[in-house]
Amino acid sequence: MVCVKPRRKIKSCKKEAKIINSFQSNVFIVSKKTKKKIRRRPIPRRLLKWYDFLEIPNPMVPGGPAIATFTLPTPPAAFGPEIPISSSFITLSRIDSDDRAELRATIVWNFSVTIPEAGPEITVISQQMQFSIWRDAPFTGTRLCTVVDTRNLTQISFDAPAGTTMTSTATTSFSCTDSAISGRTHNYYLTGAAGVANGFIVSGDDGGPAPITDFNDPTVTELHFSGSVMDSNMA
Repeated sequence: MVCVKPRRKIKSCKKEAKIINSFQSNVFIVSKKTKKKIRRRPIPRRLLKWYDFLEIPNPMVPGGPAIATFTLPTPPAAFGPEIPISSSFITLSRIDSDDRAELRATIVWNFSVTIPEAGPEITVISQQMQFSIWRDAPFTGTRLCTVVDTRNLTQISFDAPAGTTMTSTATTSFSCTDSAISGRTHNYYLTGAAGVANGFIVSGDDGGPAPITDFNDPTVTELHFSGSVMDSNMA
């Protein structure tokens, strides 16, 4: 019988070293024997550094009054007084000078008119609104962007009594980017102003269009505001 000598156990040793590049984006395995560098797998990049959001009213609480009411302008002014939409704000932190802050807002607003006469009648009105995003403080901080939105309403009524309010609901969504920011933490705010309202009414009694001169002040009833800090070096 022939006996086979057991093989000696070979001590294992680490022949590879792991190297991670300066951006933490790739892992390389370097063989100490061949001195060759082999790319294995990427490390997921973390672009998002900070996020904050604001919702008014609370989606868990139904109903509620208007968040803000805007005074219509007095001619020849194009816009009425600009006011904060809410005293609440969002806060973004961990901001470096080469980062960017991405801001998004969705605002639900109403405009209306009260008809002076009973139907039948046709009411046509338009309303303009202005919204802005500010950094650090409304009016005294930095205005980052401004949008102007105009909406129209055409209402036909056959038997509406005098004093009926015709209302339309509009949604304005916009976004902007804040860059070259100094400081690690900043607050962001929303403001709004009512623009010019126009319209006319056609009554069944006289048949001719008559201009509307008395409009109701527009209101904001819902607000969604969010911001994120993005690492520009990793974009």
